[in-house]
Amino acid sequence: RGTVPRRPIVIWSSKTHTSCRAGAPAARPASLSGRGSGYRGAVTLDALVLLGCRVREPLVGAPLRRVERAASAHREGMAPLVVVSGGRSWNGVVEADVLGGALIERGVPAESLVYERRSRTTHENAVRTAELLLARGAKRVGVVTCDWHLPRALYCFRRAGFEAIGIEARSPPLPLPRRVFRTLRETTAWVYVRTMARPW
Repeated sequence: RGTVPRRPIVIWSSKTHTSCRAGAPAARPASLSGRGSGYRGAVTLDALVLLGCRVREPLVGAPLRRVERAASAHREGMAPLVVVSGGRSWNGVVEADVLGGALIERGVPAESLVYERRSRTTHENAVRTAELLLARGAKRVGVVTCDWHLPRALYCFRRAGFEAIGIEARSPPLPLPRRVFRTLRETTAWVYVRTMARPW
């Protein structure tokens, strides 16, 4: 279970598409970034999955970028549903609830949202979303998260049984100390996912 699957994870670009093999993040992946690309729904998915992270109101930073990218992908007609995945509570508010409310404010209909409020990690995002979608035959998903988080998120969702593509929320440049910290944190998370996370 700890080995890397041989199938490539497909990460779509707005102009072309490329693929990379699942593994620890190295170069920034290509993805549906949506920045002036003119992309208009060339990929039809069963659902978008917006991954949660630390939130506070009003939204700023990474959660705001993720919400805006998910809302734009929905407007572009990529999928009829948006699964909002995240069960952690920050200052009394649950990630999925805050992010779902922000999507509605940006024009995503409330009836298009499915809330997943049990997950605490990226691995659990994938497993709990699988419990909601796979039994309904919904396998093709677009995972919306930060660009640096996409390789690990896609690895988890593919391992959970999805045909997943990445839809990146571009992150701004960071000073070197913060980049080093983020790299160390991601490396630790990769070790957990590959060796300890159960069940798939």
